[in-house]
Amino acid sequence: RPGHDAMREQSICTAAALSRRGVEVTLLMPRGRRDADLTANDLRAFFEVDGAFRLLQRPTRWAGADVPRSLLWLRQVFHDPETLGADILYSRIPAMLGAGHLSPIPYTTEQYRLWPDQLPWVRPLFRRTNNDPNCLGLVLHSELAAGAWRRAGIDAERLLVAHNGADPERLGEPMA
Repeated sequence: RPGHDAMREQSICTAAALSRRGVEVTLLMPRGRRDADLTANDLRAFFEVDGAFRLLQRPTRWAGADVPRSLLWLRQVFHDPETLGADILYSRIPAMLGAGHLSPIPYTTEQYRLWPDQLPWVRPLFRRTNNDPNCLGLVLHSELAAGAWRRAGIDAERLLVAHNGADPERLGEPMA
């Protein structure tokens, strides 16, 4: 769903940037029963980006950010014909850290949180996902986050720190 929070801004800006570099990008987006039917042009206009990415909305009962719905959405994504024909799955969904090993194609996940420090009891699951043959590694937004993953036993060679940028004016009024 379009919105000017950092997660959505980063997702669309990444898709646009990759497509401007010649990468064929298809966004697979859940469409709940109350969600608007959107086009890629709608997203480009809303987020004010350029790039020839495609958008495919899939009807689903699993639209939402909570973990159970995210896991069920990923299950649907893993069986989608568009995914099965893709070269790579690039996801920003935190649930991918637990379900990535089920992906039928090579994947990477982009994260900004220090999940291994925040949820230390889940570290074995994170290691399993990262050691999966289809996992290409993790994209992280800071050295601070990368340190959490290294402390969890993830090989530094499987971690890419790619600082994301933000335009504060796009995120709304500053907090007083």
